Amino acid sequence: MIKTINNYLENKKIEYLFFVSDSVITVKLLLDINKRIGIHSDKTIILQIKNYPNNKYVFNEDSEVSNLYSTAGIKNFSFVNFDTNKPDDFKKELAEYINKAKNVFLSPSLKDFFDSLNIDKKPEYLSEYINYERLFSLLKQGAVKEIADNIGYLYQIRGKVVKGDGIGRKIKYPTANVEPSDKRKVILANGVYAVNVNIKGNWHKGMVNIGTKPTIGNNKITIEANIFDFNKNIYGDNISLNFIKRLRDEEQFDSLNSLKSQIEKDEKASINAINSVNKSLEFADGFCFIK
Repeated sequence: MIKTINNYLENKKIEYLFFVSDSVITVKLLLDINKRIGIHSDKTIILQIKNYPNNKYVFNEDSEVSNLYSTAGIKNFSFVNFDTNKPDDFKKELAEYINKAKNVFLSPSLKDFFDSLNIDKKPEYLSEYINYERLFSLLKQGAVKEIADNIGYLYQIRGKVVKGDGIGRKIKYPTANVEPSDKRKVILANGVYAVNVNIKGNWHKGMVNIGTKPTIGNNKITIEANIFDFNKNIYGDNISLNFIKRLRDEEQFDSLNSLKSQIEKDEKASINAINSVNKSLEFADGFCFIK
């Protein structure tokens, strides 16, 4: 990847070089970058620093990040994986390329990383526009509305549909069991959520249960989506779940009939929440942006 960046820098006169952490991409951050770039997008490159400092969790997975930059009209973008095995060599090589850029912009969370490069170039700092501790606290609470207000779009989980236990189909509420594409993706608090589901570019309404399904005695946390008015085989397909509202905690019921009765109520609550919130959303490139 470093060689790819070097080739780009050799062939282009770089006016603007941005270093962005892989923590969270917000709409406000994208607007800030675009404002600084102006008409010089062809002389700009965005470098997304990954795995520094050895991040165990991610808010936006790689495909989300790429789509967000693309939606914002940012053309030249690359991931850079921090080499934890040879950090000094990595930093030295990267510093050489940084010196070729005329202007350098930096996420504040990468200040220590940039300082460790020991170069004379002074960066201009971007605004993070986010309180990371607060945001991850909201994720643990399942407070999806507050999360969307902070980042400018609905929080989403992307993943592949895999086979489940078939319990949903038995009670006439079949589910798509979603295995997250990135195992480091932060999963929301257990509970039932109203969601917009994107399948191959098409939008559908649905509801999602995150948890251990205590009624049937499952110990593993799963993500299961019931997609309304949908009856196609999507095993093996990649879909995205865009979270609108947390409806309730996960509960244990005394029978499958009791569970089904509650799911019927959840479906009505989901439809009401989705119809209300979707009026204030703009759908683009697999995201639900707040208007």
